[in-house]
Amino acid sequence: MRDDSTDELDDTLKQLLMSGQSLAEVLLDYEICVHCQRVYKIRTTAAHSCPACKGEIHTGRLYAPLTISSLINLIQDHYCMELSRTSAIGEKVVEKVVEKKEPRHYVGIILLFCTFVECWMAHFLRSLMRSRGLSEPHVDCKLFKNWTMHKRRELFMSLTAQSFDDVLKDLTEENEKKGRDYSNYQAVWSSIMDVFKIRNEAIHKGAICKISEELVDECVKNIHAINSLFVSLHNKYIAQPIDSGGGCHCS
Repeated sequence: MRDDSTDELDDTLKQLLMSGQSLAEVLLDYEICVHCQRVYKIRTTAAHSCPACKGEIHTGRLYAPLTISSLINLIQDHYCMELSRTSAIGEKVVEKVVEKKEPRHYVGIILLFCTFVECWMAHFLRSLMRSRGLSEPHVDCKLFKNWTMHKRRELFMSLTAQSFDDVLKDLTEENEKKGRDYSNYQAVWSSIMDVFKIRNEAIHKGAICKISEELVDECVKNIHAINSLFVSLHNKYIAQPIDSGGGCHCS
């Protein structure tokens, strides 16, 4: 199992961040089957069969909404932004934020990362309620009334009859058996809740002393894990079940 507690970014991820290539295009390589609603990794842009239900797919449909891909790219832009200053002899000096390592330049990344997680949760809950047959006004009302992360975890439990923590544990154990990376969803989510506390202290108390290079690197590194988590949640609660013969129980 991959260690999600390391502070430093992997060399490959850091190179990708600084390369100018869209991080969202690389990390959000998922599409959703129009037949069984299962989400899977994009393997080809040509016509193909769904790996779950074997239904024919002629035009793939991306799973993640534009809001989430935009937030990932904004996090990348903030991570790689350039800062200009004037040197002691009056020369303009351009520095990368990632090299400067000053907490005030990382506040934006923390705010964007928390918004990214909140948007994933809202997207998943909206899709889950739609799959349960709730009307759009009812869905909007539920999300409006349950706007905090704590309330949305309670909403999740009311819809699934399972606690969010128990599901994180179950998904972690399933991924460990399959040998997948980013399988420790419990550790990842615990880390995210710590980031939320630090975000709230920065907003309400102006306290940015806990916003560090290590914290920012951990957030960026966990983007992939969060994408993977919500794909797993979708496939567990929203996608149509697949029988042993490969057919889906589509309504």
